[in-house]
This record gives sequence, C-alpha cells and structure tokens, in this order.
Amino acid sequence: MTAYTKIDNHWYFEAGGYSNQSIAMGQGFGQAMNLGANDAIVGGAGYWRVYWDQVFGAHHIMFGSYGLTGNVAPNIAGQIPGQNYSVATTGTSSKQEVNLDSNYSYMMDEKNMFMVMWRYTHDSIKNAAYLQTNNGVNASDALNNDMLMGMWTYEKTYNLAFAWNHQWGTADMALYNNGSPITGSANGSPNSNSFLVEVDYIPFGKGKFLTDPYFNMRLSLQYWAYTQFNGATTNYDGFGRNAGQNNTTYFVTNINF
Repeated sequence: MTAYTKIDNHWYFEAGGYSNQSIAMGQGFGQAMNLGANDAIVGGAGYWRVYWDQVFGAHHIMFGSYGLTGNVAPNIAGQIPGQNYSVATTGTSSKQEVNLDSNYSYMMDEKNMFMVMWRYTHDSIKNAAYLQTNNGVNASDALNNDMLMGMWTYEKTYNLAFAWNHQWGTADMALYNNGSPITGSANGSPNSNSFLVEVDYIPFGKGKFLTDPYFNMRLSLQYWAYTQFNGATTNYDGFGRNAGQNNTTYFVTNINF
C-alpha cells in the first residue's frame, strides 16, 4: 500500500510499504510454496518514489529516485515461505535498494520523437541471517547496475532502440559460484556487460480503430549481446562457457487492455 501526491505539476512524492504475499495467493499463481527460493519480509519493507519533471515546449525532462528497504529471513528448503522461518535461530538480513533515474524526450515533429533514458541501481545487503545458513558468504555485499537507452519513434508506430547494461558488485563465492554450468561464476563475481538492439511495432492505440482505447499491442524483436557474464569474458562458469554464448534473440508480445 502506498500514497502519492504531485505538487505544482512538477514534484511527485510517493511512500508506502510491502509485505509478504499470502500463501494462498502464491499457490493461486502456481508457485511452489514449499521449496521456494524467496525470502520472507520481516516487519514490512518501506518503499519511496520521488521525481521532478518539466516540459519545455517540445522537450520533456525528468529526474528521480526510488527504492526499497527492509529486513528478510532466509527461506530454508522444506519450509513454507512466511510461515516456518526460524527468525529466532537465523536472525534477519537487511536489504536496501536505491535507484536514480532520468528521462529526456524530444518531439522533433508530428511524426518523430527521440528519447534517452538512464537508470542507476545500488543494492546492498548485510548477511546476518545468511551467515547462519550459508558458510562462506560475505558479511555484506553490494551490487550496482547502470542502464542507458536511446530510442527513436516514428508515427507512434515504429520504435528503434539501443541500450547498454553494465552490472558490477562484490565478489562472493558462496553467493554467485553455485558450481553449475551456464548460471555459475567461477570467480564468484556478478560483473556483466551487455548491449541491446530492439525493434518495436505498435499497430493500434492511435485513434484509428474503435478498439484503440481498450486494446493496445506491442510486437518487439530484441537481441542481447554479452561481452562479459558472471565475472569473465571466457570460461566464466569454469565449464568452458564464454559470455558471447549467452547472446539471445527474443520475440516479445505485450497486450494492454
């Protein structure tokens, strides 16, 4: 639950909190709640969002921040999330995430729009509870992420986007080196670097069809290319896999109604 307000048509403020979803809700969504990997929030997690934006003729600019902070108890295999966590035995770990983001858009003319987006994320965790359940994990870890994207839109129908995504953080052999091919990190590092090329087609939603207010569709073709994955460019998992072998093509369909 959150509450929000906007002041002077420029400043947006929002604050509130999160709690665990109910077991019944999780089961309703088809989640395996007995051996899940999710941690349980202890006492609620606080959330905030604030930004400032301004329109200058054909230009729009926004700067903001949002984040989440709270304590969690580790999910132990065989226990039911939110019900059988032994907080008295393991204690809790604290997690915080802080994001900075910005957006600039320019309506070049009636048919063309240009947009640039940037986001920086910093996650930190004090592993008090995990020290009790996972020998070798660091007492604290940090993870950072930078994302920069540029996008050109034509006639509100065609989008062409390029993005760069860079992740780096504390090396932790117990956290990131799971000893498995593909997903593991031989040096315990989460560092990754990737590039995105995306083409979108939006056929509806421009006032030409009776269904426009109720039915919007986006068809996307994405290609992600990795120059670094889980801490290395070559043999990052210790089983001979290279970062470039994770390059992936996606076909994505979004429907809003």
